Amino acid sequence: MAQKSNKSMETRVREAIKKLEEKGEDITNAKVRALTGGSFRDVSPVVKKLKAELEEKARVERATPDMPEDVLDAVTELWTLAWARADETAAAERRGHAVEIDKLKAEVVEQEEAVEIVEAERDQAEKRAEVAEAKNAELSEKLQETQLQVAELKGRLAERHSDVVQRTKASPTEIKRAKMNKAPINKEEQPDMFPSPAQSKERQPPVAAK
Repeated sequence: MAQKSNKSMETRVREAIKKLEEKGEDITNAKVRALTGGSFRDVSPVVKKLKAELEEKARVERATPDMPEDVLDAVTELWTLAWARADETAAAERRGHAVEIDKLKAEVVEQEEAVEIVEAERDQAEKRAEVAEAKNAELSEKLQETQLQVAELKGRLAERHSDVVQRTKASPTEIKRAKMNKAPINKEEQPDMFPSPAQSKERQPPVAAK
């Protein structure tokens, strides 16, 4: 647990020292402690250790000679080639991505056109359904009218049939008179509803001469 706490303190001290260097300020225990918190007993050893690392790093940098110009040129050339190769690779990837994007755009356009076709077909189907529904309603109305007319005709036919039946029967007065006179019923006063062919021919009106 103590080792973990020391590592956390070292991390905070490193960050504090980095901030002080960026500001160009001297690295002291008091300034570091003001940024990290904690006691001088915990901060001071870490500050001493990190300052020693920084001084050693600066000494090594001072002792290292400058890179020769020919080496610097070679490194620069290598870096330029590496950058160009990386840029070519990136350009090829960009072109590949552009092709894929164009393909996806074409697919989207195709899908949109397919959707438009389906929507148009749906609209036409809805219109046909509306027309069929209207026609069905019209036919239903005509059917009802026809049924009413048929019912009316049946009623008239029934009345006509009843009238015919009544006409084919003798009236009570004629039956009574026949009994009293013992004479047959005068059928000439009644129309014969079912005449013979000869009678039908006699009753036909004369044909006008042309």
